[in-house]
Amino acid sequence: MKHIRDKLGLLQAALAGLLEMPNGTFSLYELGLLNLNSQQLVTISDIEMLLQEEQTIEPTAAISIRADQLQTAVLKKMGQRLEEVGF
Repeated sequence: MKHIRDKLGLLQAALAGLLEMPNGTFSLYELGLLNLNSQQLVTISDIEMLLQEEQTIEPTAAISIRADQLQTAVLKKMGQRLEEVGF
């Protein structure tokens, strides 16, 4: 998770907020001492997919993602994937 955080230029507290967890708990996840739940894995996976599509992120760009907006985007993308495979 640290590579995602670094690429986005976010502090632990910011990414922890997106995953709706305390900063201390996030630190344990980042160290590999705890495992993410399924919703958190989906969120991280979607962030990684978005990063793969975006080759560079300007360090001066303001990144502001609200958790509820991200969850809506995740659900929409999942729905699109299900439609693509004819589910």
